[in-house]
Amino acid sequence: MRYYSNFILFFSLVFGSIVSCRKPIEQNLPPVNIDRKYCNDPFAINYNDSFPGTPDNSTCKYAYDVYLGTWTLRDSMFKEDSSFFQFSEKDITFSILPSETKNQMNMSGYCSGSSIQWQADKFGKAQIINKLPYPDSAQVVCGGDSVMGYFRFQVESKDTLLLFMTEKKSTGPNLYHKGIATRK
Repeated sequence: MRYYSNFILFFSLVFGSIVSCRKPIEQNLPPVNIDRKYCNDPFAINYNDSFPGTPDNSTCKYAYDVYLGTWTLRDSMFKEDSSFFQFSEKDITFSILPSETKNQMNMSGYCSGSSIQWQADKFGKAQIINKLPYPDSAQVVCGGDSVMGYFRFQVESKDTLLLFMTEKKSTGPNLYHKGIATRK
């Protein structure tokens, strides 16, 4: 009986290997369309979207693209004890800040004579770039005040930004900013 089981096992292996080595039947598949263009820049948020195709970096979209331009910022400022301090309305402008990662931008118009540098991500958030060696501060702007915070797109609209920022004043009370910016 053992002889027959070994024979059946050997025959099954030989037959299985012969059947698995057959040439596959050719199918009439449509040709692959490689005329479409795709972004081939790894820093773009649509990197390799529409691949395979022809690389064309003119189709690339970057995280800062949605911020660029002029916005009207309506900014409410609060003291550390959460009491209202001041309201301001000003026009701010985001422009590209040349960087290797292609996600940094300048914001001008917040205070005269200085700009704030931001870093955008592909999820609709832009944070102030930290340039200071100590925690709880990011950049010195506006005559010696240090600021840190972020912008985030409002979920319902790409034309509305929400601002959350802390301003450590060189003189006077620290301020917390909560504002809304709308595209002009």
